[in-house]
Amino acid sequence: MPRIRSVMPFVCLVTAAACIDRPVTSVEPEPFKEEKTEFPLQINRDLDLLFVIDNSRSMTPEQDSLAVNFYRLINALETLEGGLPNLHIGVISTDMGAGDSCITNDGGRLQATPRVDGCSPPDGNFISDIGGVRNYSGTLADTFSCIARLGPNGCGFEQTLASVRAALDGSNPGNDGFLRDNAMLGIVFITDEDDCSTFDPAMFTTVDDPSSTIGALSSFRCFEFGVECEGSADPRAPGSRENCRPRADSPYMDDVDEFVSFVRGLKQFESQVLVAAITGNPTPVRVTTDDRNYPCLDYSCGSAPVCGDPGTLPAAVPAIRLQAFLDTFASSTLTTICNDDLSDALDRIASFFARALKGGCIVGPVADLDPATDGVQPDCAVTEIRDPLGERIEQVLPACDDPVDPQSSSNLPCWRVIENLDKCTDTAQHLEIEVFYPDGASVPPDTRIDARCVGE
Repeated sequence: MPRIRSVMPFVCLVTAAACIDRPVTSVEPEPFKEEKTEFPLQINRDLDLLFVIDNSRSMTPEQDSLAVNFYRLINALETLEGGLPNLHIGVISTDMGAGDSCITNDGGRLQATPRVDGCSPPDGNFISDIGGVRNYSGTLADTFSCIARLGPNGCGFEQTLASVRAALDGSNPGNDGFLRDNAMLGIVFITDEDDCSTFDPAMFTTVDDPSSTIGALSSFRCFEFGVECEGSADPRAPGSRENCRPRADSPYMDDVDEFVSFVRGLKQFESQVLVAAITGNPTPVRVTTDDRNYPCLDYSCGSAPVCGDPGTLPAAVPAIRLQAFLDTFASSTLTTICNDDLSDALDRIASFFARALKGGCIVGPVADLDPATDGVQPDCAVTEIRDPLGERIEQVLPACDDPVDPQSSSNLPCWRVIENLDKCTDTAQHLEIEVFYPDGASVPPDTRIDARCVGE
């Protein structure tokens, strides 16, 4: 019997080595660099994808490119075992209003208005494709293209993370049914600005005075009050900044950790959350001045003739708060928005989602303990994690003592690492961790594997 791919309710019917009744702390290596992967043993074929699209005035070319290249993501998902997952796909904007500075406010509502002449939107506020039962006609890519071009009239103070919370916290009745309890949740940000989520609308006062407490009326306020850096005590002083991070004590802006906790709280396991962003490079960070001599941020990628006005050229400010949000999740990826089109970015995100849903691939390079032997001989600590009735139980698994025929190993359950070019195509060494159980063993459907290997 090969490694378990379908699982049944847990029954302890093997040796004590295969089943425990108390928490066990995993034994981790102490590497200079660690490559970590966490994945469920049972592939979850339900995926809720939420696209958070910046609809400010500079984003029209990027929206068009997203719509044109969306098929790349669908093509990658179709390579999964069993084909295309059971999908919900929703679109929201980054527009949460900004007091008198922005009278528009989408409030996290799912957007399903047709934006292209003659196109067909889904029958409902989001796209649904479950087991071949669809709420749209035509192709999935065309339907997404129909609703994803949100236009350039949204607020220039992009409250990206607040939009996600508003979309998923139950406050929008029109969003009901999008988020499924047991589905994987994927969030994809597309924006050329950093997050500006704000709890006090006083930050958006229309006062436009760089010498005032609130400063000039521009998105520089999002940096000044939402980020802290090393390099100058005065956030408005021109010059480079280092070690920038979200500000936790802002008088106006929400702490990024609040949004992390919210998203994690939507799912039983963190491995059910996948987060990606097409946005500005988080570094370098440099404060400069615009054509009015008002403080603004230099673009961290791309180029433009005037700071604060990207014009027709790809450009974006450092996504410091968004990067910090992504960094807290085990499954996340950030790619630049500053290419001529988003084809490369969509390819990367497509591979990320496909790999995460397949599970078991080791992304980065791992150290080889025995270079003289064919293949990679890794140093890994592999832990099985179960959560019966909310009680976390961990069991350290040994490497299979018969890696050639692991199902015949004497120390089941066990693991091995193999090269899998088909499944782990876009990873450094194309390595996959496989876990094997005794014939007839029943494994709970929420069982996960945490693998940590010494990195190269």
